[in-house]
Amino acid sequence: MRASLLLVALLTASSLSAATGPGSKAASRHARFARLLASSNIRFHSAELEKLVVKVNDDECKFSNAVGDATPERLAPVIKGYASDYCRPWMELWDDMFKVCDSDHPPEWCDDESKVLEQLDLDGYFDGLIEALRSSRGDLERENLFDMILAPFSAHVIGDFGKEPPDRWATEAVRTYVGMASFEQVVDVTKRFQNTWVGLTPGVVEELDQYAQTADGLTPDQREELAKLITRRFSKE
Repeated sequence: MRASLLLVALLTASSLSAATGPGSKAASRHARFARLLASSNIRFHSAELEKLVVKVNDDECKFSNAVGDATPERLAPVIKGYASDYCRPWMELWDDMFKVCDSDHPPEWCDDESKVLEQLDLDGYFDGLIEALRSSRGDLERENLFDMILAPFSAHVIGDFGKEPPDRWATEAVRTYVGMASFEQVVDVTKRFQNTWVGLTPGVVEELDQYAQTADGLTPDQREELAKLITRRFSKE
């Protein structure tokens, strides 16, 4: 009996550890910021935030006096939220790894792509955002979450993780998204993926092709439009 209880305790601890990895924690904070944006009726990628976000990024994710002085009063809670719940968790996620791997005696896993992925817990990060996407309330929260999912694919570093992990992350995100979004939103996301470093990955193309063929309510012209669009991996092909 004691051995059984010990086994249950160990399995529970393992499950909790997996659910609270660094990537999962960052995703939780990002999802919280997506909800703040939605409640403030603001899109994550919007012109009114862009200049202020750059200032926060340049100031190492702080809501400094300089940032505060440049921020309209109505946007202050949002920019503070960006600093604390979006910028800082993302910076800390990467900085913790770089501190270890840039040290005088880095561990062997720093040269192993799969081990670096484990340490960063990017699986946990994307899983967390996709789960938040599934439970999102309203179009704006959903679109803000997908903006955040797309953001890492626009960073050149995504190419350092090989082909399979980014394809898996993107495929699961698109599979979830197309069941919730309008045709116009699906087309927009398709074009945005075409402008990322990975483009339309094989898994994403498969999901979009299935959507074009089987989604209810699409006209023949809409099906043809999307089928033609996904023949190009990148927008400039």
